[in-house]
Amino acid sequence: MLGRAYFDSNNDNNYDDGEPILGSGVPHDTPEGRMLSTQLLTVWRKLFVEVDSMGAPVAGTNYGFDAAQPTDDPEPGNIADPPTSGLAAAFLPAYIEVQELGTAPAGGATADLPNETDLQFFHDLTSLSLAGSVASASRQAVSEQYWWTVQVFGVYEFFPSGDDNDDTNQPAGTDGNDEFGLTGYSVAAADVALIATEVVRDLSVEHNWTAAQTSNFLVGLVIHEVGHLMSLSHHIMSIATRK
Repeated sequence: MLGRAYFDSNNDNNYDDGEPILGSGVPHDTPEGRMLSTQLLTVWRKLFVEVDSMGAPVAGTNYGFDAAQPTDDPEPGNIADPPTSGLAAAFLPAYIEVQELGTAPAGGATADLPNETDLQFFHDLTSLSLAGSVASASRQAVSEQYWWTVQVFGVYEFFPSGDDNDDTNQPAGTDGNDEFGLTGYSVAAADVALIATEVVRDLSVEHNWTAAQTSNFLVGLVIHEVGHLMSLSHHIMSIATRK
């Protein structure tokens, strides 16, 4: 039995005279735009994204590992939510639709699970197990067989002095940046992508980035780390985030 695909203009779930038949591979103009049918069945998945971040540090928090460098790790205030605006376009070629939890999807459904923006502040996450546990403690949505979700979590920085993109050889009042520092890390066991806002700020100072350049870097960084949660390698993610 052969069937034909058509555009249901009046949404009555029936074919009515005048409604366009969508021939295989032949585009048709409809009120909703150009449409076509193919013999290939495309399966889409939806990826839900929970966005959380640390709150402001308590008064008197000591950031200085070196008294000669009091400005290495400045008072951050409330840690900003990592930007997820690039995820939808990045995963569209893989037939993955991205929806951030806490935002109303198309159709006007009620938004739920609002993001948390004032979770406990840690100056540096001294181990990956601590990073994963801190993020997991805030999770409101966990992946299940038919519910695919990841968490994007804004933190200050990772690990102790020596791995935070500062440099103890720089004079006081400068922001040296020739140490190693992770801008982001994905913890697959916890389905969380951690974004280190202080390390990114250090880089922006080092390279004299504009606000727009820093924003673009953060958008690409979120795509990169969420890609790792999808089991994509550094080689593939380097190509994807440079498009």
